[in-house]
Amino acid sequence: MSEDIPKSAMDAEIDEDVDEAETSSRVDKGKGRATEEDVLEAQGEDLHVPQNEEETDPPLEHTLDNLNLGPAGENNQITAEFKALDADPAVLPFPLNSADGRRGGVTALEYSRREDRVAAGFEDSSILVWDANTRRLLHELRDIEHTDYVCALAFSPDATTLAVGYRDAVVIVWDLTTGERITTLTGHDGFVNCVVYSPDGRTLASAAVDATVKLWDTETYTERASTTDHDALVLGVLFSPDGSRILSGAADGVARLWNATDAAALREFQGHDGVIYEVAFSPDGRRLVTSSDDGTARVWSAESGDEFMRISEHSGEGIVKVANSYSAELLDTIEGGSEFASSPTLSSNGQYVAAGGEDYSLSIWNTETNRRIARLPGHRDIITRICFSPDNERVVSAADDGRVRLWQLSDLPTPPPSDDGEEAEEEGGTAEEEDKSKEEEEEEVVVEEDEQKEDRDV
Repeated sequence: MSEDIPKSAMDAEIDEDVDEAETSSRVDKGKGRATEEDVLEAQGEDLHVPQNEEETDPPLEHTLDNLNLGPAGENNQITAEFKALDADPAVLPFPLNSADGRRGGVTALEYSRREDRVAAGFEDSSILVWDANTRRLLHELRDIEHTDYVCALAFSPDATTLAVGYRDAVVIVWDLTTGERITTLTGHDGFVNCVVYSPDGRTLASAAVDATVKLWDTETYTERASTTDHDALVLGVLFSPDGSRILSGAADGVARLWNATDAAALREFQGHDGVIYEVAFSPDGRRLVTSSDDGTARVWSAESGDEFMRISEHSGEGIVKVANSYSAELLDTIEGGSEFASSPTLSSNGQYVAAGGEDYSLSIWNTETNRRIARLPGHRDIITRICFSPDNERVVSAADDGRVRLWQLSDLPTPPPSDDGEEAEEEGGTAEEEDKSKEEEEEEVVVEEDEQKEDRDV
């Protein structure tokens, strides 16, 4: 996640009126880190398992070119779907003759800050790395000793290595020049939910279901320090812009700030009544934001630990509210409806917000005009991850259909009006709204020029 305050200050409310038996939790679909079952397990609660369900014999399965294609009657359909997906120019290429049917859905997605690299992790523990400029597949990474799915990915600042957190409690660091494994880091007790490099690349932080954050020296790949204060799995971790501190948020509803050298506790931020899913620093590192399933995003002083404000403006489903991060004043509203169903993601400059729709399409809105600028169909299942490139010129989406799509924003067509005129109304807007004063624009946290400059400097 970008180390930028707009991403968390810009909160999104998603339709939760969905049968839990049919859809994974918001965490699973939004970030691919932990499922609701994982949160309950970490809190010592048991899941209700229906009893006395009728058992049926599994359907016969056929194999074609090493692909597990399921029931015989679906062979042709599945094969056709794979061919149709791969023929789409937006889809990044997969290895030839690979067992795509067994690769599963995309469980992690990352865009490098340099060199325009895109990495995706899958349910079968494999990782694919592409060059975003040429769309060429560079590496297929797989360790035969670790076959559980990929939970988290992090490029080093120079994009020469890739850290991967796995569900079987290890972190593997890969060399992106040779495609070879550099080392395997052990010590966590449970799946590794987050991995992130310090700005200078000398420290790697990992967080896991064991409620710890570990710091690793990237020259010797030895554990430098570990935290012990969280009481539940850690769902978000990142370094401050200057790399001197680490911020973590956990399922215990508490965020904590640590020294990035020795993991000494600096302060904690209490007040949320639910799980903290996201944390972020302001570009100058003096403020931070936490976002929780208690329906609030809170802005804190990183220096004193005081809560500056809380933002809880939601009143409907599929709505994004943009608020001033100093005054909590509501500035704008984007009503996405069913188009805002999964993985809401804000670009680093705050100009765009993207999300997956109930129809599996990807929609992108301009936050300055509140208009939807693109609707991109093609995915065959729920969009689970979205990343913008650092220059905000590209967007990458991944879904449970097992495919990764790369889009160039400058090439995106304007979405046509819908049958009911809803899109036409969305694309419209009064002259007063479009001629918003320069002073008001400068107040908006998602487009504040000073913060953008600081972010670029960082």
